[in-house]
Amino acid sequence: MDDTSEGPRPATPEEPTRLYTALENNTQSIRLFRIAPDSGDQLVLELKVFLLESTDSPPFASLSYMWGSDDPCHDVIINDIPLKVRPNAFLFLNTLRDHQRRRIEGGSKGLPRCPSGGCIEWIWMDSICINQLDPNERNHQVGMMQKIYGLAEHVIFHIGPDTCAAQRCLE
Repeated sequence: MDDTSEGPRPATPEEPTRLYTALENNTQSIRLFRIAPDSGDQLVLELKVFLLESTDSPPFASLSYMWGSDDPCHDVIINDIPLKVRPNAFLFLNTLRDHQRRRIEGGSKGLPRCPSGGCIEWIWMDSICINQLDPNERNHQVGMMQKIYGLAEHVIFHIGPDTCAAQRCLE
């Protein structure tokens, strides 16, 4: 019996090496993800490489959020590989999936809209779209962040759960 019949296994430290194929540092390649809306309780993402400013690149939103000090402890499944993410990232991904489901069911606007009128489904989020264990890639991608945020159709700001501290930030 293979381990896929028992569901996804917990993420291990070597999982990112299986998940991330190397990006060419001499190109403007980035990874974007989208959430599978019909994934039940498990967060399932599709991660793909796109060339920034290419006609084949989809419209995308970029996320600016507070990583938080907690260690990655929540599992998500990306391209059939488990990966641990931090609590704030997990909260954002669940919120995004819930909005997406409501949009599909017709009860909410859901994801941001493009100027063309379609919904944005692709997201750039540094903790998922950059291989954090590869210093060369991380440095190259950080150097591209101004361009990534500048070319995003929308920039989403996520400050974390609705707490007293979050409310003070908004005042």
